[in-house]
Formats: sequence, C-alpha cells, structure tokens
Amino acid sequence: MIMIKHIHWENKNKEQGGILGLKRDEATNKVTIASLRGNALPVEFLLSILNAGLKEGWEKEAEKLHLSRKNPWLVSRYVSTSGAEDYYLTVLSNPVWKYVYNTAHIHISMYGKLNEDLNLWLGDIPPLLNEILKNYNSSEPDYIYAYTPTLNEHEFIPPSTPSGLLETIESIKALKTLSNN
Repeated sequence: MIMIKHIHWENKNKEQGGILGLKRDEATNKVTIASLRGNALPVEFLLSILNAGLKEGWEKEAEKLHLSRKNPWLVSRYVSTSGAEDYYLTVLSNPVWKYVYNTAHIHISMYGKLNEDLNLWLGDIPPLLNEILKNYNSSEPDYIYAYTPTLNEHEFIPPSTPSGLLETIESIKALKTLSNN
C-alpha cells in the first residue's frame, strides 16, 4: 500500500512556508519527501514533518529496520566551502575487499534548508537524522497540518485539449449577428 500525505507548514516570524508531499510505500518501506509549493524546508523542521506525515511510532519501526541491517555502517558529513552539508550513510559490504557504497544521502543547503527531494529507505532515516540532529536544533514550525489529498483525476482535462474559448467567442459573435438581424 502506498500512503500519500500533503503537509502544509508555515513559519510566520520568517515569512516562510510551503506544502510538502510525503509518500511511503509500505511494501518497500521507501519514504519520499518532495517540495510541492513554497519555500525549501528548514532542516530543523524535518523531525516535525516526519512526525506529522508518518504513522505514530514510525521512529520505532524505522529503528527496527535499521537494526536489521546486515552490514557495518557509518554516517559521514561533508561541508562544502559554501557551507552546504551532505550527509551520507555508507555501508561496508565486503570487508575483505574493503568495498563500501553509499546507501542514502541528505543534502542541506548553505542556508540550512532541504532544497532537494528526499528518497530514503525507512531504516536509513534513524542514523542520518541522528547525525543531523547533533548539528541542528529540532523545532516545530508555527503551523503544521498533514492531510491525505483527495481528488478525482478523471475530472481533469488532458493536456493539449482545446479550452473551448474560441468556439465560445464564435458562438457569441453568431448570437450578436442573429440578434441584430
């Protein structure tokens, strides 16, 4: 089952806000967070967004998945000269050959914002978020509201379909001509 939530957030004192989409595929435990509208999310709101968008107890489920990991792991933080930060979750998959690879990544802009979508396995969130929370104070936006979007996609008109405006204008002209005769 795929769960989709929209999360509206606002931070009035800094005049920031936006709408995020949060999707969780319960079969694969993949979590995606995408900015749908507004400002990039300040990283200090990430925990609040996860709490609002995921089911209660998500942290315990995520930690349980993390503990089921088969390979040693570490989280690395790289800070660029601009001040942007990248957090990488790396696993040691073959100790004999010293083969490692990155399984997850979170980028934080030099302004402390999440300006890239997040695509993570739920079990990769705990070690990454833990490292981020060591460097950023977690806080809540002034306003946060999560809801399940509902709409009927069949009511939407396909792209490249004429609007009907030209036909309506022609009808109006024809009616004027008839009324003048």
